Amino acid sequence: MKWIAGVILALCAPASAFAQSFETTPGAGFNSLNHAGRPAGENSRGVTLGDFVLHPGLAVGGGYNTNVFYEDSTEGTEPAGALQVVPSLRLVTPDPRMFRLKSNLQIRWERLFSDLEEVTSQSGVDVLADLGVQIAPRGIISFTIYDIFRRYLDSPSAPSDQGQNSIYNEIGGIFGFHPGGADRTSRRGFSGTIGVGYGIQRYDEQLELDRSLFMSRLQAFYHFLPKTAIRLSLSYQSISYDTTVRTTDVEGDDALSQALAEAFDGVLVNTDSTPFRATLGIGGLLTRWLDFGLDAGYTMAGYSSGEDFSSWVANASLGFFLTPDARVGIEWSRGFSDSSFANYYTYNRFAADARYLAGAWTFNLSGSFEQREFATVTVPVLETGAGGEVPLYSTADRVDPVIGGRFFIGYNINDMLRVSGSYQLSANLTDFVVTTGRSSGPDRPNSSASQYVRHEFFISTEFEY
Repeated sequence: MKWIAGVILALCAPASAFAQSFETTPGAGFNSLNHAGRPAGENSRGVTLGDFVLHPGLAVGGGYNTNVFYEDSTEGTEPAGALQVVPSLRLVTPDPRMFRLKSNLQIRWERLFSDLEEVTSQSGVDVLADLGVQIAPRGIISFTIYDIFRRYLDSPSAPSDQGQNSIYNEIGGIFGFHPGGADRTSRRGFSGTIGVGYGIQRYDEQLELDRSLFMSRLQAFYHFLPKTAIRLSLSYQSISYDTTVRTTDVEGDDALSQALAEAFDGVLVNTDSTPFRATLGIGGLLTRWLDFGLDAGYTMAGYSSGEDFSSWVANASLGFFLTPDARVGIEWSRGFSDSSFANYYTYNRFAADARYLAGAWTFNLSGSFEQREFATVTVPVLETGAGGEVPLYSTADRVDPVIGGRFFIGYNINDMLRVSGSYQLSANLTDFVVTTGRSSGPDRPNSSASQYVRHEFFISTEFEY
């Protein structure tokens, strides 16, 4: 399927947006990197280096992936066993005075096991690294400089011996106003932050999705109770692509290949955008056992071509503590995100989670359902020899019902060593199909589906000193 892999990847792969990374907290653990997870180590000892403590760690895990290439069952799915080795290094400042330093580095090496070369070729290395330096953490005014780096290797949505590589790097600064000090967990009165960031994202050359992002954000809080506040959030972003029209390479000199190349010519485009978001809300603790959040506002996004976006956005959440160590929560959100398929998609997302700590045991269960509605796109049309026309998209108005779920269980053998197991579900139940004129599976003689269901199982041993 290499002949039209670029089209399949751009249209059928899971959509993603990286413009929200500015909201990432410098120094936080990135458990999304791997299923083996980063060692818990909240009480790990570490190596004392003056005012800092260094925590080296290592996680080793094995598991099974039922659908490496995000394929529909009618196309035939390719499973694989997996081995993950994740060394990590974390640097913290336990008792910050004039400044706080946080850094985190994780490198995941993954090896996939299969008889197919296309599957084993998806093995590789992911990197997650961040660095944050906060000046005057106990002062009324603080300043944070941060850098975030990510390297991801993901599989395309059709069997191929080439992976989908992406590299993202972001730098920025955040001014904070914190009466009583930035390291306080509760306060009364006003506080807030103003931040700017600049990010660069690079993909494999053939994908032609490279872009740069300028991000700015203002947050203001009024704590009328120590742990409950009215909050305002304003953000502006400018997203610019290096390439406007993406190239569609179709292998073959036959008439069908040439007709497909002409049909897709100029259809896949990258549009620069300037999204602005404004929300006002309230959140915190209602009682000792009940937390909540409610935010609503408006978002506008102008695009260099095609359809602009403007509509209301909202988020509501409610959590209940059954005990201090057991919490269940629900959340709903309505928003929008940039997309490599259309200019954007809007979404309604429903999520629930439950976590429970019982001595050395940790249990976590979460699930989500997200309805994505993409902006209307131009449908490429294939001209037939008889003078007829065949639309190559099943619809101009794509809708993706996306489902996610995760179960995690861990047992802390001691303060530095943990064993764990996890299951993760990811699925896109869309009926969107691209007509390609080529077979993508035993039951798909001339098309490729965007629908997929993937199950992943992992067990791991995690250590952090």
